[in-house]
Amino acid sequence: MKSEIRDPRSFLRFRHGAPRAFALASVVALAVYLAASRLGPGWAAGVAGGWVFLRSVREAELARLAATDDLTGLGNARAFRRDLARALAESARSGRPAALVVVDLDRFKAFNDAHGHPAGDEALRDLASILATAGATAYRPGGDEFALIATRSGLAEAQALAERLRADVDRLGGPITASFGVAGTATAIDPATLRRRADRALYRAKAEGGNRVAVHIENSPA
Repeated sequence: MKSEIRDPRSFLRFRHGAPRAFALASVVALAVYLAASRLGPGWAAGVAGGWVFLRSVREAELARLAATDDLTGLGNARAFRRDLARALAESARSGRPAALVVVDLDRFKAFNDAHGHPAGDEALRDLASILATAGATAYRPGGDEFALIATRSGLAEAQALAERLRADVDRLGGPITASFGVAGTATAIDPATLRRRADRALYRAKAEGGNRVAVHIENSPA
């Protein structure tokens, strides 16, 4: 399944070289600091400040990588759990709605078995590249499971977003399609309940044949 959409996370190609680059920069910074310390306190203080800045940049990069899915460049399960809890807390404080969209590739295991893992990985990256254009934060919690957190979006807006993304996947023309489950936060709700509602909507979409969007009805049981 070949996508013509350019991967917006291609900057992660730098990721594997980042630790080595930071290590080299750290050695250089230390050497400069030792040399500058002989030139007076002004030089030493300036270089020390640069050293602190370099270390903070490195720590920020490592934190970002710890929350990033290696294959797709999207947020991973850790980032998803953290950001969903934050989004719901903000929704409860502000009174603004939020929505969760969960996504699953239809019949992905059969595709993977038939075409091999490299083709399966390409299909996952194709889907990720589409979700990354959604205007909502996209995640790959694991396997062929993806999710979108749509802050300040009501259920109707999230459903329209999911429909657009489903059509984008369908237009790739490959053998794989995607199903979407949507749930919103009209009332105060915890992350586990919202995920359960979105998952139930997703299961319904897949049970009805896949390549469709299903929405959790707000007044139905969790």
